[in-house]
Amino acid sequence: APVLSAFANDVTREKPDKNVSLVVRHTAEAGDVTVIVRTAEKKKELARVDNLTNGNEAVTELKGSGFFEVEILPAGSQTPVFGPILVSIPRNSTLVLYPVGAPGSSFGVLSQNFVVAPTAYIEAVHGILGTPVDVYLNGVLAIGNFQPSTTSDTVMVTPGQLDVALTAVGGSIGNPILEETLTLNRGDFFTIAAHLDESGNPIFSNYLEDFSSLLAKESRLVFRHGAEAPEVAASFWKGKLEKATLVSGIVGDIENGESADLVATSGKAFLVLTLNGSNTIDLPVLEIKLDKKVRTVVYAVGSAGVGLAYIVQEIEIP
Repeated sequence: APVLSAFANDVTREKPDKNVSLVVRHTAEAGDVTVIVRTAEKKKELARVDNLTNGNEAVTELKGSGFFEVEILPAGSQTPVFGPILVSIPRNSTLVLYPVGAPGSSFGVLSQNFVVAPTAYIEAVHGILGTPVDVYLNGVLAIGNFQPSTTSDTVMVTPGQLDVALTAVGGSIGNPILEETLTLNRGDFFTIAAHLDESGNPIFSNYLEDFSSLLAKESRLVFRHGAEAPEVAASFWKGKLEKATLVSGIVGDIENGESADLVATSGKAFLVLTLNGSNTIDLPVLEIKLDKKVRTVVYAVGSAGVGLAYIVQEIEIP
């Protein structure tokens, strides 16, 4: 018979950036079920809930984030009615599964995902060469004497409006070099990059980092154009330099402030950068070590006419 069940979504979990939750809410026309959660690759059992009854829920907290294998079986049976199937649970979130219908006829599973992080996160990248700065967030000095060609530590901020200002070291916030206002949602991770535009003027470029799940041996490799230069082409290579294999294709027409993003297996990689329409490598080939479940971002900064440089930012993907 039709019934109405109400469930409370927990958005106050401790350490949401370290752990994720999987919730199964039994709403199917069926008897008790067993829920099993395993690791994606080695199939190691992480959690098991027996005899989950209709109208109730099972909550499992899982270390880290990414892909997990889920299986739902009638209690006492070895034959699953759902799965085993891979599900993805990003950092700072909870995945809820709702078994619905009746096994053998209209059975299905609905899903819901919600963010539980009480904070947002930012990092800063300083690509204006020769100009140390102070960084203010909502009028408060957050990073003092920020040196060019460096990246900051991760800063936790309250979701909502965030006013960002760069000043000369010791300078007045009323006379900023750059200023910008961002709107951050819970769990967002933004990178704020100060660099030159194509005409040599200082600007901010802001990037919402992609933490969608990766498999165990994967990493993300990103190139961002932050130099006083026209459009560029970037390519990523793997293996030894003298026998390197192109893994990304050549990504062309990357304008100032834009990104090229791909998933790559961990290990050694090389970035090759050329100005559009040129066969000349305009920066030294950059060798990068891609660690598992790390987002590696490479910024080209400086000026094509004076000198270009790389900045490397590494962000761990929990």
